[in-house]
Amino acid sequence: MTIQQMKYLMAIVYAGSISEAAKQLYVAQSSVSASMRELENEFGFEIFTRGSRGVSLTRKGENLAVDVKTILEKIESL
Repeated sequence: MTIQQMKYLMAIVYAGSISEAAKQLYVAQSSVSASMRELENEFGFEIFTRGSRGVSLTRKGENLAVDVKTILEKIESL
């Protein structure tokens, strides 16, 4: 997991959709989607449940998001 993937993950969590997160990050939606699929393959579980109204975290995704938020906060404080 890279720092960029962590930032993408949290942007999706806050935005509620991959496309909105991509807009806020000024990157292509396909890049954000591909990055999250790579993470899901790396960890072996779905992070998000995807639907027509956006995405929501799975239970494992919620746990991951809590850890990622903590890590990003620590990085920012450095």
